[in-house]
Amino acid sequence: MRYTVSSRSNRKIDAPLEERKQRILRAVVRDYVETAEPVGSEALAERYDFGVKSATLRNEMAEMAEQGYLQQPHTSAGRIPSDKGYRYYVDWLITPRTPSASRRQQMRAELEKARREVESILHQTCRMLSALTSYVSMATPPALEEDVVRQVHLAVIDRERLLVVIALGTGRVEHAVVSPGVDLMSVDLGRIEHQVGTAIRGHTVAQALDAVPDPVEGYLPDAQKVYHAIMHAAADVLKRIGTADAGEVVVEGTAAVLRQPEFGHTEVIRELVAFLEERRQLFSLLRDVYDEESRIIIGSEHSDRRMQMCSLVLARYTVLGRYAGTIGVLGPTRMDYDRTLPVVRFMARSVGELLTQLRL
Repeated sequence: MRYTVSSRSNRKIDAPLEERKQRILRAVVRDYVETAEPVGSEALAERYDFGVKSATLRNEMAEMAEQGYLQQPHTSAGRIPSDKGYRYYVDWLITPRTPSASRRQQMRAELEKARREVESILHQTCRMLSALTSYVSMATPPALEEDVVRQVHLAVIDRERLLVVIALGTGRVEHAVVSPGVDLMSVDLGRIEHQVGTAIRGHTVAQALDAVPDPVEGYLPDAQKVYHAIMHAAADVLKRIGTADAGEVVVEGTAAVLRQPEFGHTEVIRELVAFLEERRQLFSLLRDVYDEESRIIIGSEHSDRRMQMCSLVLARYTVLGRYAGTIGVLGPTRMDYDRTLPVVRFMARSVGELLTQLRL
């Protein structure tokens, strides 16, 4: 049964392999993931019950190499999966090892230890993913213009200055100081706070820009000045949030993935680290999964040459039923896909649920 996972590649995988070749590919992938060593036909015959001699397996593996599913790194070595072999495995043979119910409960409890704000939740998520997988983990925060206004608060600094505070559903807090040019002690600030807050609370940042109301009838001249100053300050804060620099990505665990044998060379490390530091490119790559539950990008499917030794496992998270961001891990193509995909999906769902709770 096929376990559907999206790919960035438009290449079509050939029709399903014969059953024995499928079993061989599954065994080679799993052995190579475990040992990081090429797998030979004799080792397969000893370890698995194929019901045939190693010579038959050797012939099958030679055919699979000609078809592009396996490759031979050295003339005297066994075989390892090619990118095409990994893609076939992910599309047709993967058997996700979902964490047990008790383990999921532990993971969720650990995640909930984070402070109830988006940045803390995402950093905790990435630290947990790196610890669980030994790969680089990454996450994009929710689009700021889609964040929801949770509270508007006014605080008097002195008789001439006022602090306007806007708190968002994800825990983000922005503020501005206004000086209306009147004695604030003579103005009913509670009434103004109530009017502005009632109007924009519950709206997204984008919606709230159009929801700031005109003052109600009966405002005295000083109150009108204060109100307009607060209204302009609130609008400026909302615009600042809505146009905040895109490209922010939380990244954890770079040191962990560099311990993988594939990244033992200085040049490979340099290129991987350079890619991870290009936050805008990484952000664009992660945001591209907005219309799919999950995606796996393998080796040569990457357009960036520096990433062609790597695989990315990505899953989107939603807040209030809408796409908000992406959670993912980056590791070698020799990745434990069976274990990694369900963990990434679970963490993405958990993040979405926690951030939804913050917005309600």
